[in-house]
Amino acid sequence: MSKYTKALEKIQQNKLEKEHGESPYISAFNMNESENEKSIDWQHGIVKIKNAIPDRRVVTFHFSDASVSEQYRMLKLNLKNHLAGDFPKVIMVSSSVNGEGKSVTAANLAVSLAEDANTKVALVDADLRRGRIGEYMGIGRKLEGVSEFLMSEDHLNIKKIMYKSVIENLIVIPAGKLMINPSRLISSGKIRELVTELRAYFDYVIVDTPPIMPVADAGIIGRDVDGLLMVIQVGRTPKSVIAHSNQLFKQTGAKLLGYVLTNVEYQSSDYKYYRYNYYRDGMEKERKGMGGWISKKAKKAGTGFQNLEENFNQWWDKKVLKKESQQTGDEGHET
Repeated sequence: MSKYTKALEKIQQNKLEKEHGESPYISAFNMNESENEKSIDWQHGIVKIKNAIPDRRVVTFHFSDASVSEQYRMLKLNLKNHLAGDFPKVIMVSSSVNGEGKSVTAANLAVSLAEDANTKVALVDADLRRGRIGEYMGIGRKLEGVSEFLMSEDHLNIKKIMYKSVIENLIVIPAGKLMINPSRLISSGKIRELVTELRAYFDYVIVDTPPIMPVADAGIIGRDVDGLLMVIQVGRTPKSVIAHSNQLFKQTGAKLLGYVLTNVEYQSSDYKYYRYNYYRDGMEKERKGMGGWISKKAKKAGTGFQNLEENFNQWWDKKVLKKESQQTGDEGHET
């Protein structure tokens, strides 16, 4: 972890201690001896998979000092600052369409959160169609998981679908049996039971869901989480699709915490890496933040992209901020 990231963590922790009277990063663990024993008992019965080494795409585990890992830590710090004082926290990670990097983002964010001492994290794969969290975290794709919990007629002990990872403080719940159409099962109300149980034992619950555009699953799950991180792959997802996805999530009542941009390629002296940028909510802030990033990319790309930022801002105003009608009305009153 860089000195810059450590300094930011210290500043944010001191700030929040002043506001709340104690460190919000450890408040969930301010327990007496009996409560601590109960927490230890909670660990019993959870299976640990031997030699469960995460996939190399989990860069926060394999390359903790890499620049991209620092970006995940910055994302973590932004989230902690954004959600300060609200314990526990259930965060859904989704996207508009498949292939934008949501599962990789969820896995790396969970590992980054688990780096903090005394912070218990659950990583849940709620993508019952194409779930890959088990594969990414090194426990495979054949273990029981969310599907089995939702399908059980009797109340399945949640520990039976939990697996200890090689990462301290991190529990993984895989998707389980993959399905063609799990929406009906997800809407049964059991997903709420699952989330409620996880809230009682974890400081952060990261839920990977299917994308919002192709299926209804993410919209259903979004009703029971505290916030949404929307993953966007730069240069792949059409802007109109992003705007429509925003609208769909808004209709579900899910609170948009911000965006994570993937496939933002930078060149270093040793290697190429992909930076994951985070943008807080607030429509005008989003436009300015993304516009600033596009401006930098345009300058780096050279000629032919001089109007890129202007075109993006025009599109944002027209399609997202809905300013066109207002501007048209103003023009109609000119003399």
